[in-house]
Amino acid sequence: MELIHFLPCTVHSDGPAPVDRYFNIDTDSADPTKFHGMFRGRQLEGQLVQPSPEGQAGILLLGERVSSSHSESAWKVVDHPQRMIAWNHDTPPSHDDPLPRALEILNVAPHIHFPVTAEALEAQLAATTPPGGESK
Repeated sequence: MELIHFLPCTVHSDGPAPVDRYFNIDTDSADPTKFHGMFRGRQLEGQLVQPSPEGQAGILLLGERVSSSHSESAWKVVDHPQRMIAWNHDTPPSHDDPLPRALEILNVAPHIHFPVTAEALEAQLAATTPPGGESK
């Protein structure tokens, strides 16, 4: 699957469906990253979003309940999508929508989560420990 759609709705079915019959999409003639669609008679506006930054891969997971308890699930990789379209009702998606905001952490994460060596940690602790023994 090269393309996945993030729709602003819940579909209460997990079986096969004639999606092409109910979900009609047109590409915006002025901007190929914008889309217009209709789903069950409701106008949708879409925007192509990058699912993962350069050097990272997106995965699509499917959760399966392994017991009657809601807390025990097994996850399996279903696909590796290359592109994703985020959809909104009536208005185009923006950077303030939940999906683009959630994906932004992927751009920030490498800058705030990096390997720390024992030597670097000891140097940092030594720099913050005053003479006398207790850290600041």
